[in-house]
Amino acid sequence: MRSKTWHIFLYGQIWLYAWLIIAILLRPSGLIANSGVSFYGIYLSTVIPYSIALLGAAYWNWHCADELTEPVWLSQSLRLISLCLIGISLTPYSLGLIFDDAHTTIGALLFIVQLVTSARIAFLLHRRLITVLLWFIELTAGIVSAIYVLSDHGYLLQSQVVFQLAFASIILLVLPYLDHTKKPSQDRSLI
Repeated sequence: MRSKTWHIFLYGQIWLYAWLIIAILLRPSGLIANSGVSFYGIYLSTVIPYSIALLGAAYWNWHCADELTEPVWLSQSLRLISLCLIGISLTPYSLGLIFDDAHTTIGALLFIVQLVTSARIAFLLHRRLITVLLWFIELTAGIVSAIYVLSDHGYLLQSQVVFQLAFASIILLVLPYLDHTKKPSQDRSLI
């Protein structure tokens, strides 16, 4: 049975990709620009759907973390991912070197947190062949993305999407097995 937490995370993924598809339809040249998903955060015609995509995904990840009680590190990872998504949306790389450096740093942190989180799941928490294979797909897409970031030509957006889809698939595979039952808080008030 799929949990509320599973559905919340899935809603976040649907939200993210629905709004990114809108941005891509508004400016399809981003598919070949080798600027990744962030390409859509620098144009007036696409900045709104791009921002809605990232900020909405941040909200859904945070909400998922609120529902998840165990393991605590996964909740913390989802919250850090949410903060990275907010940071990426607030630092369009076209606004100068400081914004570009901040954007790149936050984006790298996002990928590292996701890769480490999914590695913990694949190799420690949910050791299944499919989870491990998805992690290797995520790792490969992350390496390809890193190569394309340094190149003028390539498929950065596509490699980022593969990375994100592999990460999300791992999360969706493990969520049904985790504890998402809210524990009653212990009232320690003096009154």
